[in-house]
Amino acid sequence: MNLKVLLVLAVLSGVHSLEHFRLPQTAIPEHYELRILTDLSTDFFYKGKVAIDFHVTEKTDKVVLHSKNLHIFENETDLEEVNFLTKNNDLRWRRIAQEDQIKTASENPGSLEENTVRDAVEGPECITEEKAKESDKQNAEIVESSTVSVKEKESSEQQLVGENTTEGTSTTTQSAQPVKESSESTTTADLVNESTPQSVPHQVIEDKVKQPATSQPETNNVTDNKPTTVVTEKPEIVFDNGYKSENHDFHIENEFLTIRFDKPLMPGKKYRLKLAYQGILSDTLTGFHRVPYTKKGSQKSTWLASTVFEPSEARTAFPCFDEPHLKATFDVTLGHDKKFTALSNMPLKSTSPVENLPEYQWSTFERTPRMSTFLVAFLISDLEHLSPRQNYSANSTVNYRFWSRHDVLYKTRYAMKIAPDMKNYMEHILQIRDVLPKHDFIALPAFVSTALENWGLYSFAEKNLLYTPGLSSIFSKFQITQVMAHEISHMWFGNMVTPKWWNQIWLSEGFSNFFEIVAADHVQPNWDLKTTSVIFAYLKVFSLDALHSSHPLVPKFNEPNELNDIFDSISYQKGFYLVRMLNYTLGHEAFMTGVRDYLQKNLLSNVEEDDLWEALNDHAHREANLRPDLHLKDVMYNWTRKAGYPILQVTRDYDNNTASVSQTRFVRFKGDFEFRDNSQDFADITTKWWVPLTYTTGSEMNFRDTKPKIWLDPADESVTLTDMPSKNDFVLMNLDVSGLYRVNYDERNWALLAAYLINEDYSDISVLNRVQIIDDLLDLARSGDIPYERALEATGYLRRETHFLPWKAALSNFDFITRMFRSKDNNKNWKKFVRHLVSPRFDELGFDFVKNESLSDSLNRKQIVKWACKTGLRQCTRKSVSLFKKWMDERRPDEKNPIPSHLRSVVYCTAIENGGNKEWQFLWQRYLSNVFTDKTPILVGLGCSRSSRTLKKYLDWSIRETSGIRKQDAPHVFKAVAKNDIGLPIAKNFLKERGNDMRK
Repeated sequence: MNLKVLLVLAVLSGVHSLEHFRLPQTAIPEHYELRILTDLSTDFFYKGKVAIDFHVTEKTDKVVLHSKNLHIFENETDLEEVNFLTKNNDLRWRRIAQEDQIKTASENPGSLEENTVRDAVEGPECITEEKAKESDKQNAEIVESSTVSVKEKESSEQQLVGENTTEGTSTTTQSAQPVKESSESTTTADLVNESTPQSVPHQVIEDKVKQPATSQPETNNVTDNKPTTVVTEKPEIVFDNGYKSENHDFHIENEFLTIRFDKPLMPGKKYRLKLAYQGILSDTLTGFHRVPYTKKGSQKSTWLASTVFEPSEARTAFPCFDEPHLKATFDVTLGHDKKFTALSNMPLKSTSPVENLPEYQWSTFERTPRMSTFLVAFLISDLEHLSPRQNYSANSTVNYRFWSRHDVLYKTRYAMKIAPDMKNYMEHILQIRDVLPKHDFIALPAFVSTALENWGLYSFAEKNLLYTPGLSSIFSKFQITQVMAHEISHMWFGNMVTPKWWNQIWLSEGFSNFFEIVAADHVQPNWDLKTTSVIFAYLKVFSLDALHSSHPLVPKFNEPNELNDIFDSISYQKGFYLVRMLNYTLGHEAFMTGVRDYLQKNLLSNVEEDDLWEALNDHAHREANLRPDLHLKDVMYNWTRKAGYPILQVTRDYDNNTASVSQTRFVRFKGDFEFRDNSQDFADITTKWWVPLTYTTGSEMNFRDTKPKIWLDPADESVTLTDMPSKNDFVLMNLDVSGLYRVNYDERNWALLAAYLINEDYSDISVLNRVQIIDDLLDLARSGDIPYERALEATGYLRRETHFLPWKAALSNFDFITRMFRSKDNNKNWKKFVRHLVSPRFDELGFDFVKNESLSDSLNRKQIVKWACKTGLRQCTRKSVSLFKKWMDERRPDEKNPIPSHLRSVVYCTAIENGGNKEWQFLWQRYLSNVFTDKTPILVGLGCSRSSRTLKKYLDWSIRETSGIRKQDAPHVFKAVAKNDIGLPIAKNFLKERGNDMRK
């Protein structure tokens, strides 16, 4: 739903302001003690208790916190004043982050690269499937030798965090402190055996310390190459007179739990609130949820329990102050069947039996640093793990584990090789050490997203963590590398330094997208990711932000359920693009120094845009990369607070060698604004920006100088450039697409650019600027600013273009034109035009992967083959049908597939489109029997059928629980059918009639 519709609905329905959905800022949490007992055997209820230490900022008789879908046992609510609250250990964690080894690494960068894994991760891509299958036995042996039993796991967990009595073990910045354990036993027999709400025994989390903890002198001694033990002192707690809760109010709309007390809470005092509750594991893959999966060779479902709390689902697992700026420390204890392993953000500290439940145990974890509730995570499962046999930095004391189902565990080895090196490199360039002593990476059989950056317990969809050389495609390897780098970047951007509120999530996602390229490029330098990866953000931002329904990078929203909407391409990709623009505009040295200052000043805290602008502004002025009269906050205001981006109109005076440059907001469908008559809408369409102008000419050809030659002032109607080339020489603006803006030239300059592209020296223009020329032309034609003839004529040069990126830009735009021609008479002519463009590349690249070829060629093959088949190139269709038939003839098709993995979606679709029910049923059976990582290509292929009856049945199965289609796969089914010419009206009708069923 776009923002205009939301605004209208808000007015009509009286929706409250944002403040109505924010917690009152009277209670500030400092620490949580959390105990949850979960049963995955007989039912899916979980019961728990939480104790929250907090203080208040003003006199109040109530506490307001979040709770969603939880049954609170009101008669067990307790509030007590405490005279000495849990000690804040921020200083200790900051010392870990700023340890001397980071300084040493920066003085000797080679020290972090001595154990680089570059050679290890460049494994061969050309292993045949037969050879890969032959290695399965060896892989299984590796798994068996690297995986520990349940009993061994407990022992290894203790070794992971170190023992205080072990000689030679030391803390990072402080001597080990004794930790007080609960002095009372727990009776929990009823917690897992009954499905109806019962009162949880109060002793589950009540922790009475009878004697003060013994302090020991602080020491700064650090012993390298030893496991880091993080021990948090627990001081004496003395309880004062108790408070009596008078009533509990639940506000479903804003998910508030309000507890009123018989006497006021006073500022300057510290309190502990205790709550007992019960919930049920959801099946929506969000919050605290359950996940079914089938083990290889078994038809029986196995269950695991996992968490997805971002942005606002921690409140479904325990009552809490669920806003990102309300950081606290956490002591987590999970109760579970002994056959399972429990994981959380921190290392396991101890295990203890659950009284009267001999098959269950409590797993207690070390205390976390101060962090937001959305980062809290836990997993209860029988997944198994591998660990690297060595650390990849001489100074590393961090433990890494990679978890998955047993039969695919060996596929975690690529991720296991790159993750430590990425993290060490990020520590080197940011000069801040990640503070956690362990990192677990989990491949989940079903997952709602790509991956999630829970601090210390990172969750991935299986296809984004598991890789098999010789079977997985190069694109899969590319994807895994990018996703891993993104989640590791979140250690700094999002985890240690967190946006104060969700409307500035770009400070987390934009920076993580930027540094994911930096980290990924470090482990795969031959991929040229600093160029290749830009295209995916470029195409999304310049397309989506051209719509009038786009929203500002810092949006406004009024309801809790709108929080999920902000995790979109604007926040991620536009955020990334602005970070990239700052890097180019301010200069890399000034940018990186400013970013380091920004992180250092805000470690374990929260930030807003102004914190970033202040950190970068001083360094930008110091390096003379920003006009002395400008402050970065003013320059960037419209970039983050207004929707859209500018298009520059460049009109040259060829007689006087000058050019006039003006700007307007680029809107693809300008007619949309004719119906918008309020002042805010008018302000949106008339927005102007501070635009950094970079340009070169056909005679100069300098594409490296991205420092702005001039800033286009939003107050000016236009600016005149006096250094233009001769009339037979082109000018090209926005070098390497370093700025977030399009450019439209006069007709003659467009002709000069097109003429240069068509000659043999076309590659003298940087590849990103070739992308820009093609994409600007085609989108300007789509918006009606130039004729399509001019744009399509320029694309003729693609017959000689060999790089993936310009082809990606062109074919993405061709998608729109193809949709417009679906039922038109000239559809055949359009397909003939595209077929003419792609045929030289198809002849060159073919179907087969070539050993040691570039990433560009590998990625290009996938899209060229797709369009060759899509437009009916005979050689492509015949090859696809032949490969599919060969697969059908295999005796064991689930074990042996002759179709190249990177082309399976194309081949499946082509074969199904040109086949009948026999081919469709064969592929459907492969979906049902496929237990491997990615079923998406099969789902897409099944949607290519030309049978209306089959497509209707397929859509119906997508929402039928007994069909075999996994819940997370249903959107792929609908999308595949909707992309089909025959399937589009069927999908529209299905959405109309069964939309409510689809949303369940």
